[in-house]
Amino acid sequence: LLLGLSFSTFSQSNKSFKYFNSAREEMRNNNYQKAQEDLDKAIADSPDFIEAILFKADLYKEMGQGEKALPLYEQALKNNAPFYVNLFYGEALFDEGEYAKSIEYLKRYVQNPQASQKYMSQANGLIENCEFALSATQKPKPYNPQNLGKQVNSKAMEYFPSISADGNTLVFTHRDPNGNPSDEDFWFTTRDSAGEDWSKATPLRGSLNTTLNEGAQSITASGNTIFFAACDRPQGQGSCDIYASFLTKEGFWSKPVNLGPNVNTGMWESQPSISSDGKTIYFVRGRNSYDKNIDILYSTLENGRWSKAQKIPGKVNTKKQETSPYIHFDNQSLYFSSNGHPGMGDLDFFVSRRQEDGTWGEPQNLGYPINTNGQEFSLIVSPDGKTGFFSS
Repeated sequence: LLLGLSFSTFSQSNKSFKYFNSAREEMRNNNYQKAQEDLDKAIADSPDFIEAILFKADLYKEMGQGEKALPLYEQALKNNAPFYVNLFYGEALFDEGEYAKSIEYLKRYVQNPQASQKYMSQANGLIENCEFALSATQKPKPYNPQNLGKQVNSKAMEYFPSISADGNTLVFTHRDPNGNPSDEDFWFTTRDSAGEDWSKATPLRGSLNTTLNEGAQSITASGNTIFFAACDRPQGQGSCDIYASFLTKEGFWSKPVNLGPNVNTGMWESQPSISSDGKTIYFVRGRNSYDKNIDILYSTLENGRWSKAQKIPGKVNTKKQETSPYIHFDNQSLYFSSNGHPGMGDLDFFVSRRQEDGTWGEPQNLGYPINTNGQEFSLIVSPDGKTGFFSS
């Protein structure tokens, strides 16, 4: 926000403004560290430079260090910052899980006669989330997550799991251990006959894994087809698309096939989940992975072709983000993550049940401490409905 603001006359020195404008330029170039250094110099020269203080707070939020933004917003308010900073501070408090204090400052904003109607709904939505979160923390759900152990997890990143119908084969996305962002592959692990220990995870064999990105996969109940997302492929429709790969008799995965223009577009399609009967695929679509309005869509297999994808009917999609859908083996329960329904903050896990008319019902938040003020995503649930797998 501050990048786009122009300020009138202040009591700050020319030197402070020079550092401030330099920080704005560094921010435009994504040079966060240099921007922070310039802002520190601006504030050191003019300690009451409210715009620089607020800019530094925004910078910390962009860097994922929201806890460092809180004292800066508080400092700005003590220095007679404009009333709308209460909204910024309330939002930052919510992001850090300080729900009661967040409500206090958000109400200061909505009760101000100068409050903008444009942001009033945002503030009231955050208050609703805070009230839900306070209630949820007072009624915690039984929760004791177990790490799958060093046979599956490593110092690299493991995420987006999917599981076979017998519950004994787990496939997941594995990020290159050297942190190379252009090499995501699919690995798998199997559970022993006792249903307790997982084998040493290894890459899937065949033509599925490449030096490019493969991610967010879903394996069919039969275990012989994998649907997944891949980006910027020569045969793609644009951005990221949904592909399928098939298990051969020799135990190798085939070269991927694009699902075609009925499913894929020039937009970002990702995170597929295939129904247990293999006839309906659910996935997400947005302008990109950072789009503030991402929806869940579905397509059905009709006479060997996928139908034109459309948004799932019912109460799941909002004007915000719905991500990582997972259709359970019962074909009646849709698990997903969202920041558009009342929750604890960022993305929460929800479940929606299919209604008699085929629409999806009011989503149910899975509660605290399964959900937190952080980001929860890529939850799948075992065939018996008693065990969830997720990345954290």
